[in-house]
Amino acid sequence: MRLDTGNVLAAKMNAHRHQWNGSICAQPQGWNCGADATFRENYCAAGVSRCFHIDVFKPVSPRFVVPDTTVIQAVREQPRLLDDQILVFYGGRFGAQQGIVQGDAEHALYGLYRVKDAVLDDSRTPHRLLVEPHRDGWAMLPRLKLGQATLRSVQGVAYLKQLRAKTLADIIAQALEEVGAQKLDGWTAEYERNLKRASEQLPQWLRKAEEAWAKLPAPQALQRGVQAPAFPSAMAEKLSKLKIVTAPPAAAVPAAQPVPEPVPAPLPEPVSAPPADAPATEPSVSVEEAPLEPEQAVPGAAPPATAQPEANTVAEASAGEDITAPAETPATVEPEPLPQPVSEPEPVVAPIVIPEADASAVLAERLDATLITALSVAFLTKSLVILTGAPGAGKSWIASRLLDDARRERTVIVPVASTWRGREDLLGYVNPITGSFEATEFTHFLCNSEEAWNRGDRRARLVVFEEFNLSQPEHWLSDLLVRLEYDPELSADRKVVLGGSAIAGRPSRPCEVVLVPSLRFVATLNNDHTVKPLSPRVLDRAALIEVSSSGRVALERAGLMIAEELADLVDDLNDLIAPRGAAFSVRSARSLQRALAANALKPVHALDLVLAQEVLSRVRLLAGDPRDEQLLSRLQAWSQKPECAELTVCAARIADWAEALAAGRDVFQA
Repeated sequence: MRLDTGNVLAAKMNAHRHQWNGSICAQPQGWNCGADATFRENYCAAGVSRCFHIDVFKPVSPRFVVPDTTVIQAVREQPRLLDDQILVFYGGRFGAQQGIVQGDAEHALYGLYRVKDAVLDDSRTPHRLLVEPHRDGWAMLPRLKLGQATLRSVQGVAYLKQLRAKTLADIIAQALEEVGAQKLDGWTAEYERNLKRASEQLPQWLRKAEEAWAKLPAPQALQRGVQAPAFPSAMAEKLSKLKIVTAPPAAAVPAAQPVPEPVPAPLPEPVSAPPADAPATEPSVSVEEAPLEPEQAVPGAAPPATAQPEANTVAEASAGEDITAPAETPATVEPEPLPQPVSEPEPVVAPIVIPEADASAVLAERLDATLITALSVAFLTKSLVILTGAPGAGKSWIASRLLDDARRERTVIVPVASTWRGREDLLGYVNPITGSFEATEFTHFLCNSEEAWNRGDRRARLVVFEEFNLSQPEHWLSDLLVRLEYDPELSADRKVVLGGSAIAGRPSRPCEVVLVPSLRFVATLNNDHTVKPLSPRVLDRAALIEVSSSGRVALERAGLMIAEELADLVDDLNDLIAPRGAAFSVRSARSLQRALAANALKPVHALDLVLAQEVLSRVRLLAGDPRDEQLLSRLQAWSQKPECAELTVCAARIADWAEALAAGRDVFQA
């Protein structure tokens, strides 16, 4: 689990009517705190204090209970994961009479913790995580609104979200102004002191949180199996006292020396019992050296004669007991047949590791370690990996940097067209005039991969399908979907017959191609109205990885460093419009990078133009739609921030939208 730079953790919790006083709500069924109605009826109304959030802001020993299994698992692997982190509590916005407003699009921010430690409570089932703050490291907030779009998911966990630290600082400052301006119901002088302390100490807390995460060790490998204890038994106790003595191995016979005639091995002499007055000693068993296996026998030598016991017996012996081996009757030894020649075993093929070493280092500079691990596992388990996400999230950038192949000798990029309907669009077609097969660049790449494999080149070959779902993959990729399901060693089953008399430009090879084990396929998938949905048939044969991005992450993936206040503006705008498919993408970040490289404009003016031309241009608003009107009001508030004073083009664009919606006109940029 890892946060984006400059963010803090956020946990959802229930809301009580008058802050948190350590008691169960007086009217649990009439007051909606966000908990399920059945839970409130069975526990709160019955006086059973099982509410996870009842002790969050107690005056003495406050604590927060995390019931989510993904967070518990993360803390198991890294016990100090949450230490010194800032945890913000949010939930539904509520009123004085009805509780949480159902269906409201906004959240309320309740308070924050500076986590002291998180202790796993496994005394009950299901397990819980008890989070305790530092003694002076927690504060409550008056009832403030927090827009839902400002919360983003945390990769690797389902329950916790992340909130920008600057947003938290702004909300605390706003809360202090509100407290100073009016008398709030249920607000005390102690609450105000805690909030002022949090405002003053927040920069230092954020720095300590970053330092704590930088010092975290690697996650501990958890034991998945249960080791059963050893059960003592009489047989085990006696066998433990036996001493096994083996003869030293015989020296190997040099190949240049003549092989001596085999000499029959003498039968073992019986072991006589020790005298009665001899001291008791541990019995010892002499084990003769085992004969050579057939593949180890010296060529031309007759097999050694061996004596076969009449029956297999198991003798139990304890220390001090007499052991007398019974005399064996010489038996006629039948000569063993000559060993048959053993064929050489097939060489073990090393697994294909993607991303490759240098590529993995490049990706690690821009991507989260969890995403790189997901890519590695996906390419080990599936031949086809699909990268999905919003346009501009960086899917193509990732797909093109999976191999250490700067010259593109082992990579081919295949742009999928919306007109593709069959295998001919992907592989090629039989020329009706010449009778030869006219292969595509993709088919030539498959042929080159097969020839490289036959030469002993075991390096990975990667096919990148761009815009994978512009047409239905089940139609044009059907042959490959079937053939790739067979084991790599079954080359006959992984053979694709092309047709025709010969491949044009390759007259020396048959008109077929084998999908060799070194081939891997990666596809980029967009989620918008222009694409086709994937069927279960394709999804069952592929590994799906979601690539998400924020404004700041897009800047980092493009390798662009801008002033902190400008990055904050990008992040704020991205939080507002990303749910509408108009996010600040990696492509937008590269455009800004090229504009800044020209040195023709100030950074803020270049950002203003890029945001207006490439981000706001994708926003669509419908007149009379309450959600669109709410989005417009938030965009207006964003454009009126002091930091946006020089973003004049964006401000003018948003002002035009307000006039259009007021006149009843929809807003479509193109």
